[in-house]
Amino acid sequence: MKIKISKQTTTTAVLMVLTAISTYFMLNTRIDEEVVSETKKPDAFAIDIKYEQYDTNGELSQLLTAEKVVHYPYQDTAIFKKPNFQFYTKEKILWHITAEEGKSTQDNKTIDLNGNVIAIRAASVKDPEMTIKTSALTIHKDQQVADTQEPLTVIRPNSTVHSKGGSLNLKTGETTFKSQSEFILTPDEISHKVSF
Repeated sequence: MKIKISKQTTTTAVLMVLTAISTYFMLNTRIDEEVVSETKKPDAFAIDIKYEQYDTNGELSQLLTAEKVVHYPYQDTAIFKKPNFQFYTKEKILWHITAEEGKSTQDNKTIDLNGNVIAIRAASVKDPEMTIKTSALTIHKDQQVADTQEPLTVIRPNSTVHSKGGSLNLKTGETTFKSQSEFILTPDEISHKVSF
């Protein structure tokens, strides 16, 4: 006995199989989204933190304080409220950097600071104090450099530079300006203004 299958029956069977496959993928995608959503939730937080790190000689190499820190396991990210960093470079240059908020990723190798960012390099035997002000700054700790695309002001004794974007070598204090820079020299209270 031969069974004859009509086009309508074949079409119905194909549609049922496609519906089953699409339902399977929808359910699996939903589960994956729930897993990702769970990992985007914070897994730890701290209020009024103080973190100290010491070098191999027992000397303070880094100090971090913040009003609040929230850690997210997704991409190993920490969000800081009012971070206040003090650290010494490998060359023993002291930097003090504050901001309204910060975000640390990749095991603290990259730190993004936003809102009223102020970076102060302490005076040393060979260099005077230097202050940098901007609205955003990204610090790359391993390379000991920082950069911004935002307007920044660099203040040293007797000089001020305004620029749109720049990068900073934290080891040497050397600053590279990206564009639209204005240099103001004020030796002995006399102001000279140069744009380049």
